[in-house]
This record gives sequence, structure tokens and C-alpha cells, in this order.
Amino acid sequence: FFFFFLMIRRPPRSTHCISSAASDVYKRQIQKYVPSEGKAYVELAKNSCYMLSYQINDLTDYGKITDSELILDKARISLEDTVNECISLVSSQAKGKRLAVKYVKTTTSPVNIWANSRRIKQVLLNLLTNAIKFTQRGKIEVISRSTDTEALISVKDTGLGIKDSDKHKLFKEFSMLDDHRPMNSNGTGLGLYISLKLAHKMQGRITFASAHLKGSEFTVHLPLEPPGAAVNVSKPNAFPLGPDSAKPKCKCNHILAVDDTEANLVVIKGMLRLIGMECDMARNGLEAVEMARKKKKQRCCSAYRLILMDFHMPGMNGPEATEKIRKIAGESRVVGVTGDNAEDIPEETRNLFETVVSKPLALDKLKEILRSHNLLPG
Repeated sequence: FFFFFLMIRRPPRSTHCISSAASDVYKRQIQKYVPSEGKAYVELAKNSCYMLSYQINDLTDYGKITDSELILDKARISLEDTVNECISLVSSQAKGKRLAVKYVKTTTSPVNIWANSRRIKQVLLNLLTNAIKFTQRGKIEVISRSTDTEALISVKDTGLGIKDSDKHKLFKEFSMLDDHRPMNSNGTGLGLYISLKLAHKMQGRITFASAHLKGSEFTVHLPLEPPGAAVNVSKPNAFPLGPDSAKPKCKCNHILAVDDTEANLVVIKGMLRLIGMECDMARNGLEAVEMARKKKKQRCCSAYRLILMDFHMPGMNGPEATEKIRKIAGESRVVGVTGDNAEDIPEETRNLFETVVSKPLALDKLKEILRSHNLLPG
């Protein structure tokens, strides 16, 4: 079950990468020559692929939860930053329905929670998208407050509300409400079930209050940052950034992209060309190791400055290839690019890489990676 959904999510993620790249190309190069309808079609394809990937992710999360395979690392997270980021992600969806999403803070001092960053955003986004989906007019508020032991984040709407007879169905898997709601057929019926399980995994819970035709309020309860909690420290750069290594001077390709899906390689190569760069490409871990070995024999530059490494590949996977490359060219920086949730990767595996990011790899994220490794042109 779990492996099946890992496999079927590859095509929509690849298509999402392609449509995202096409959107960037439109904005930067051909906007003057192609009617605005062209952009609308590209954006529609991108958003449709995102929603399909989102629903498949629900199913893979469900597989992990039912098989007790979901392990979450927790860290200090700013409550305010998390809420603001989630609101910004749904702002266009809310504007499309002429709804305002307002953040209401009841405390003036900063509040840090102890949670998994990606997963708490997943929970809040689920509650926010549900609120927008089932609210036709009025407003949506995100209210944050704290007690001595926990932080509370409420998503309150003026939407359809929930009948008393339906409330027992809310947090059950594959459950849909019976009344005729807008877009009620969209989704997997897993969002609230998974959100509740994720909250439990972070030692939290979700409560709700609702009145039919008057609105609903869902509240996430999460523990505050414990005293003396460890703060993650960034690993030192493999390449010291100074005047002597500010920019590579030879004409060799300094980036290696590794992925067993051709579409993903095409997208990475295309995004790099958009910003005036080129890369070498490897289709599996074995090929990447061999290319790193050949690079070591070059006179002008004996190692790739940056390697974008896929995780799941036949023959030799990304972590295995990275371990071998570290022995050949320890100065190469390797960034893991995974179809899994990056924050769910075990710490031992994450430590093999400079950082781990989740697919699809967007242009802005790629630029951020290049900038941090002093490779961004200009």
C-alpha cells in the first residue's frame, strides 16, 4: 500500500516541476509575446498537479500512520512566523472567494512551540483550506494564545458549520459529510484524520466547536518549547567562502544533478539555464559516484562544488552514493532532494547532506541553495 503510493506520486510531482518551470519561463522570457491566457493555462496545470500531489501525500501519510512508521523530529518553532507563512500560502485562494484571513494575536511576547515545522504547517494549512472551502461569505480568523504549558492556534470561520449529527464523523479516515457542500467531493477524506494524528505525534491535540450555518472553530493545542531545549546548529561549509574561493574561475560545470527521473533532470537543467548556469547530469547513484571519481582526476577543478542528489534510485540510492562521494571528494557539498517529507528523514541520514529539501524543487529554492554555496551568478 505505502510503496504503491510512493510510486504513483512521481508523475504528478514531475509534472508539477515542469509546470512550475514553465511558469517561471513565462514570467521571465516570453510574457511579452504570449497572451495572458497562456499563463492562466500553465498556472491551472501547476495548481492541479499540486492538489493531486497533496492528495497522494495524504494517502502516503495515511500508510505511514497505519503502519506506525511516522517518526517526527521536534524543534523550537516561532508560532507567529508559522502562522504568517500559512496565511500567505492560502491568501490567493481566499482572495478568489473574496474572503479575508486575519491573524489575531492575544499575546505581545514571542511564543515558541515545540513541534515539527513541516507537520504543524501541514495541520494549519489543512484547517485553513477547509475553512476557505466551506465559507462563502464573512471572514476567517487565526487566533493564537498561550497558557503556562501550551500554545493554542485556532482557525475560526463564518461558514456552513457542522450538524450535530455529523460531528462524530469529523476525525475518521475517508469520512465525508453528507450535506451538500461546495467542493465536498474534492479531497481524500483524510485531512482531519491525519491532522489529528500529527498533533498527537507532537504531544498535542485538536478540539473544535461548531454550529450549523453559523461557523466552526478548530483549535490546535501544542506544547511550548521546553526549558533548556537544544537549538539546531548549522554545519560548517565544506568550501570556505573567502576571496580566494568567491567564484569558480574555470569553465567546467561545477554542479551535478542526480535523479533517475528524466523529467526532473530536464527541469533542473532548465532552471539553471534561466539564471545563466549549466550542470552535469547523472541518472542513478552509481553513475554519480563514477562522475565524481572522473572529476577528481581533472587538473582545473577536482570536485563538484554542489551535487543535487535524489534519494530513491535503482541500484544505488542517494544516501549510499553520497557516502561514497564523501570518500572520493569530501569537499563537495551534497544537497539531498527527496520526494519524501524532508523533516521526516532520520537524523543519521540527514547528516550525510549539507541540507535536505523536498520536491518539487522550485526556482526560488534552487537560487537559495546556490546563494548559500556562493554559486549564484552576479
